[in-house]
Amino acid sequence: MVESAKNLCKGLGLNYNEYFDTITTERPYAKETLIKHKRVLSVILATAKRQRLVEHNFASSEYILPITGTKNEVRILNDKEAKIFLEELNKDENIRRKTSLMIALFMGLRRGELSALAWQDIDFENKTMKISRSLLDTARFGKIFKEPKTENSKRVITIPDTLMRQLVEYKTWWDERKFLFGDVWKDAWLLFTNDDGEVTAPGTHIVWLHKILARAGLPKVTLHSIRHTNITLQLIAGVDIKTVSVRAGHAKASTTSDFYSHFIKNSDINASRVLDKLFTN
Repeated sequence: MVESAKNLCKGLGLNYNEYFDTITTERPYAKETLIKHKRVLSVILATAKRQRLVEHNFASSEYILPITGTKNEVRILNDKEAKIFLEELNKDENIRRKTSLMIALFMGLRRGELSALAWQDIDFENKTMKISRSLLDTARFGKIFKEPKTENSKRVITIPDTLMRQLVEYKTWWDERKFLFGDVWKDAWLLFTNDDGEVTAPGTHIVWLHKILARAGLPKVTLHSIRHTNITLQLIAGVDIKTVSVRAGHAKASTTSDFYSHFIKNSDINASRVLDKLFTN
């Protein structure tokens, strides 16, 4: 950004310092980021060691102390904010945007999973949704369909009735559009496409989200925050950790319990109060 501003000023013959202030903010990497970097280095050096290019893997646990650091706090919507969000969605006249964000809220999908949803993944009779692929938007190769994040990310989960009614309405609208445009639609098997039928870029769902949040007067959060909201609200409502983990597509239940330990503790306290009330009345 700074270089772009300087180049702009240079091209216009302006003094950069008269028009811009440069502010540098430093903050430590999050623990998760450090662990990912360490993991990549360890794999690279392990391969080099096997090929006898290096003598030691200095990124292994033999040389590196356990990584400590801060976790980036994810801003989520609380139960009241989530209801306001849904109320604003219900008023939205853009049925694609409305359906997309309702799926995100009710199903807790990752952005790529949401973008890659196909009609064959929706079982209207049994009210289920199959997650079997993800869409990645790359600068070099464009939009690429790939396997989900982990093997457990492939899952079949039940669709709430509220969302099911929206999907039925959206399918009717979608079929009318397909009939209108005919063979012009390139990706006619997908739920979310542009007006020319080409698959909607994952970033579009984020633009839709921010528009609805702004209209509702809610904090600006990410699409992944809506996923966290979905998981958190289930835990607060008392849904068991295994079920929440399966619906979220986590590799194992411990992933859910580690990340959402605070909310699990609240559920544990509520369970204690329920038992106390049960046996003392």
